[in-house]
Amino acid sequence: MKEEKFNILILEDNPDDAELIVRELKKSGFNFEWKRVETEKAFKEAEEHNKLKQAEQTLKESEIKYRQLAETAKDVIMVLDLKGNVKYVNQEGIDLSGYSKEEALKMNINDVLREDAIPLSDNNLAKRLAGDKSLFMYEIDFFNKKGSKIPVEIKSSLITERGKPSGVLITARDITDRKKAEENLKSALEKATESDRLKSVFLNTISHELRTPLNAVIGFSEIIDKDIPIDEILDYSKTINDSGSHLLEIIEGIFDITMIESGEVIIQKEEFNITAFMDDIHKILKVEQELADKQHIDIYLNPAEKAKDFLVYTDQSNLKRVLACLFQKNWLNF
Repeated sequence: MKEEKFNILILEDNPDDAELIVRELKKSGFNFEWKRVETEKAFKEAEEHNKLKQAEQTLKESEIKYRQLAETAKDVIMVLDLKGNVKYVNQEGIDLSGYSKEEALKMNINDVLREDAIPLSDNNLAKRLAGDKSLFMYEIDFFNKKGSKIPVEIKSSLITERGKPSGVLITARDITDRKKAEENLKSALEKATESDRLKSVFLNTISHELRTPLNAVIGFSEIIDKDIPIDEILDYSKTINDSGSHLLEIIEGIFDITMIESGEVIIQKEEFNITAFMDDIHKILKVEQELADKQHIDIYLNPAEKAKDFLVYTDQSNLKRVLACLFQKNWLNF
């Protein structure tokens, strides 16, 4: 067992008593060292010693307090040296990066940055070394241990010791949710803009499609009079009736838009004669030709003999609407 050793201060005020105590202690076999000091000096040394101990205790408590705050913070807190090496990282940084504390403390900040982001990091560090003490704020992406990209908002400031730069304090906040919200907002804005554009296109298209059968109804109605042979009147009446039916189909198609948006479009397939179908298209175009004063354009319908009895199985009204629109938009421009 190691023998304890005592230090004894002998105050100058009572030297005889002190020496007597020393002699008695020696007789008792105590292991000690002693020295004679002035009383006032001894009290001053004791007071300074107590103050130093208190300062050390206060510093220790303060360090524990701020370390606890750092470890429980919801933001990443890091301390880098002037070369960018990690000297401290809190628990949030460990959780977000996926690296262990030991792994993180062996890394450089550039190890977790995109290659094109490293110049920005180096430039900011160079500014720090030049003595720039301002607070830097910027957004940057870093990669965790699994290689996933995480957008963060960075705030950094210079750490100084004895008036000289010694490191950089960095706080980083995960802004993944904020970025997603910004992307959703941007997407919603783009959709709204596209919706306005489609609305204008829709109204222009519908206006054109409504005018087509209406022109046929009005045009053939104006042609009919008492001097026209009954066969032509019957033929014109049929065209008026067909155009009225086509107009009804268009209006029904407008209501079908709501079904398109809900994914409940119903295709009314039926079997019909393609020659009779094209004849209806031809009559619609002839009316459009007359109303548009395009008599210089020749419109011919000359079906092959073998196609006269050819049957098609599809949605007749939608097909008629599409073909009529395509023909009108092309040939009426000439």
